[in-house]
Amino acid sequence: LSMDMEVSEHYTSTPGFWGNYSTGLVFGILFLALTV
Repeated sequence: LSMDMEVSEHYTSTPGFWGNYSTGLVFGILFLALTV
């Protein structure tokens, strides 16, 4: 969870809501793929 927070803070400078959303989506898919 701490890694997610760090990633979110790191990508806070990314312009636009969709930039942050797509990044979170990619990390979420990777997380699910690794855990399943």
